[in-house]
Amino acid sequence: MYHFVVKQIVRESFRRLSQGNYQAAINLMAEQCHYRFIGRHALGGHRRSRALIAKWFKAVDILTVDDSQAFGSLLNDLAQNFGVTEAAAASIEG
Repeated sequence: MYHFVVKQIVRESFRRLSQGNYQAAINLMAEQCHYRFIGRHALGGHRRSRALIAKWFKAVDILTVDDSQAFGSLLNDLAQNFGVTEAAAASIEG
């Protein structure tokens, strides 16, 4: 029964994440957790706390980016928010 309940909670969280509500996923995370977005670019890297993961999702707002100009602006914002000197820099550590 426990696995069924957890599965339902996680599925609902992913459904809400797909709708642009990243807070639903953040709310399920422990205060100290590990999130990795793979890639050697401005979005890639490790975040090791719920606060840093929430900051990353807020900065990225990946689910609502719908044009290349907005995406370019997003990369610049990420570079500034996470202390990266270039948007195409190596992984962000946090």
